[in-house]
Amino acid sequence: MMVMKMGEKEGGTTACCCGRGGDDGGSCFFSSRCSFWGAHRLPRNRHGIMQFWKPPMIIAIVALLLLPGDMVIVPVQGRRSRRWTPLARQHEHLQQEHSSHSRRIAHSLLRSHRASVFPTAPELFASNPQEPTSSPPFPPGFLFASSGDSTALPSLPPDVYESSPFVDLSSSPSVPLQPWPTEPLTPVEGSVGSASESSSSPPEIPSRPYNAKEHWEIVRANCTQLITGSDGPVFKFAGWNSRNLMYASATPEGQQSVLKILSQAQSMGLTVCRVMACNDGDGFPYIHPHPDVFNETYFLALDWLLNEAASRGIRLLLVLANNWESKQQYVRWVFERGFQTVSAEEARRRNSSASRGNEDDSLTEVIDPVERAFNQDDFFSDPLCKQWYKDLVAKVVGRTNTITGVAYQDDPAIFGWQLMNEPRTQSEISGESLQAWIAEMAAYVKSLDPNHLLSHGSEGFLGPSAPQYLWINPPADDDWPRRQGNDFLKESAVKDIDILTVHIYPELWMAGFSFDSQMAFIPKWIKGHMEIAGKHFQKPIMFDEFGFVGLRENRDVMFRIVYDKLYPYVLSGQLAGSMFWAMDDINAYFSSWSVSYDRDLATTVPIIAEHARKVNALMATPIS
Repeated sequence: MMVMKMGEKEGGTTACCCGRGGDDGGSCFFSSRCSFWGAHRLPRNRHGIMQFWKPPMIIAIVALLLLPGDMVIVPVQGRRSRRWTPLARQHEHLQQEHSSHSRRIAHSLLRSHRASVFPTAPELFASNPQEPTSSPPFPPGFLFASSGDSTALPSLPPDVYESSPFVDLSSSPSVPLQPWPTEPLTPVEGSVGSASESSSSPPEIPSRPYNAKEHWEIVRANCTQLITGSDGPVFKFAGWNSRNLMYASATPEGQQSVLKILSQAQSMGLTVCRVMACNDGDGFPYIHPHPDVFNETYFLALDWLLNEAASRGIRLLLVLANNWESKQQYVRWVFERGFQTVSAEEARRRNSSASRGNEDDSLTEVIDPVERAFNQDDFFSDPLCKQWYKDLVAKVVGRTNTITGVAYQDDPAIFGWQLMNEPRTQSEISGESLQAWIAEMAAYVKSLDPNHLLSHGSEGFLGPSAPQYLWINPPADDDWPRRQGNDFLKESAVKDIDILTVHIYPELWMAGFSFDSQMAFIPKWIKGHMEIAGKHFQKPIMFDEFGFVGLRENRDVMFRIVYDKLYPYVLSGQLAGSMFWAMDDINAYFSSWSVSYDRDLATTVPIIAEHARKVNALMATPIS
């Protein structure tokens, strides 16, 4: 990430301090013409006057004037930036469209009172350039059982990236599966149900490993577990997030990256991928560019992606909206049509509240500092926004694949639908509009497709309806997790929600805490949600996002902790599965959050593959 002085060039284009540039292509430090540095971004008082004496402004000005162009500003985030960082994480693909992903945090230093200096991203990534010394022959579809030996996970030959028929996820005759560990796994401390008991008795190794093709039916919920078909075997999964797969599938070059990622995931034994199938970028409404227009190019890309994933035994969890971008686009459309989603009086109140720091001002975009404003959270209550969302849902869910001829509602390649990625209403702590929206949209999706799983996509924050569980939330001096408008119990209790979702991001949620404290939080977060799910719901649960940005050594520590704590619940049947964030092609749509198969072959990849091996072994076909 480069903090650039005004007027410096990047890629031949004049760049502003926020990395995006003004509409006139020039510097925009004091301009309201830049979408990031408009009137809603700079510290202002209630009358819209910029407050240059505020600490973030002072830090920004000093940094921009004094720091050399090759230094990175990585904020040690203070209490307000904790609420902002998930927004930054969700802007990755937009920044990559313009230039470098790493610039996405540059403007975050204005929201932090402290900063640390690190080497630039390429230097950081080059700090551990280990690669295996040899690459043994690799059979497509092999389910690895690595104990950390990097040579067990060779680089994939180019021919496996081509379109291929359905591939068996079982073992290879040339490289057999390693035996089950003789020592029982350490159970989660204080785990509920039978997780601890079950983990002490590892199952026998079956003679017929799991083969996705033998059970290629729609995955459904059956009490607290998932099954394939109406009465088929239990389905457990290890998966990953790759948000840009649909977008990349729209071009020949992107398709090569997609095939590479799918083949690499298949080689690791991953069977579910979470993908955005929605407007996922400020100013880049790929699939829904206008309220009344849909982009068939990206629907065709989704058809192609589903077919390629299915050929590798991989199912897709399709996300229908994103809290961080989709909401803004829909609400902007309302405003552009001449409607105000809030009254002038309410706008003044919100703007004043934001200037005092009582509200996350990233949610309130000020068009006119006094008279006109809109709030992204109005997405959940505005009739036009809700109708446009339903229009997109109907278009996606009601589609028939042009390649396979299979209706989406009947396609086993679709693992399920998700209403929105990380929905929240920070401007409405009660979350009443969000809860009503989830109930309404869940019923609508189910009316179109009663076959597939449906999830809400929330991170799992506990709300005011269950004060006895607030101890599970991330620790914070300002109690921000409780004020996101989220309520895990209420959201999960919606009748048409089939499977519960939880995310794990202690690095973001506990900024300012030590790494050890962040890692110590993970078992509590997992245990708390598993207890709630077991006590209050007869529904499956999945941890569909967890990730770490920063030193890869620390990421490996986190991934091991997460998998070690989740696996006993998978083993006992209490947990359906998990998906890490994220795996991408290092040459396309890559970010500092991403795992790269090629780069991380000796580090993170074996950790993921070992967990996937153990999960897939639980679904092996017994001898009849």
